[in-house]
Amino acid sequence: MKRHKKKGWGARQYFLLGAGLLSAGFEIGACSALVEARMNKEYNPTVQSAPAKQYSSNNPANEPEKNPAEVTSQIPANYGQAEEQEEKPMSGLENSINIYLDNKNNVDSIKKCLERTVKFNEYISRASEKNNIDEYLISAVISVESGGNPNAISRGNDAGLMQISPITAKELNMPLTARTNPNSVIKASAYLSRLVNAHGLELGIAAYNCGPTRVANLKKKYGNGWEDVAPYLPKETVNYVTKVLAAKRVAEGNSGNEYASR
Repeated sequence: MKRHKKKGWGARQYFLLGAGLLSAGFEIGACSALVEARMNKEYNPTVQSAPAKQYSSNNPANEPEKNPAEVTSQIPANYGQAEEQEEKPMSGLENSINIYLDNKNNVDSIKKCLERTVKFNEYISRASEKNNIDEYLISAVISVESGGNPNAISRGNDAGLMQISPITAKELNMPLTARTNPNSVIKASAYLSRLVNAHGLELGIAAYNCGPTRVANLKKKYGNGWEDVAPYLPKETVNYVTKVLAAKRVAEGNSGNEYASR
């Protein structure tokens, strides 16, 4: 039986094998370098890529959108402030005064009372100048307290143009009989001026009606503003403040305010 001798690898086969392995080595090295570069780009914080351009579906020209920070910097600093001021809600007291003056009967009644105070303008002017208090406020208090009648006496024994109580008269060193004298407006206005300086206009008027001690105690407990204290004041006092400030506006209207024509 004839044996066939196996042929060994020749030089050509070894050359091809070496070339193939070398080519595969280059490809593996290239892939490794590419993967390493990609990993360095993604995880190395020092390697930063250029920002991608942003496009919007609402942008028909496909132009790059502006950076939000750039757009914000172009908005005026006072943008929207006018709208906020217009929408500012009216205070409860301001609204109450406007409602009161929207009633023509109320305005007519105030005007009649103010007309009766005209003959006491000499005392009102002296009281205003001496005590540094608005003469329109004095006239308003007189119109609400007594309607301009110097001989008015209340059920609580308050008397005079500004309805001075016996306790207040004693504090002012005023004889009870002197309260019906028009000159009492000067001392009563001094008392009102102290209250306004201590508590502000609205709460000063409230203190004239319900007493300074009550107002001071409410301020300590709830706050210094009218809106803080008003919910805890007697309803009569809240109405009193509304009427006095409404009368003050009408009094000012006699010098050109909108209520002069009513």
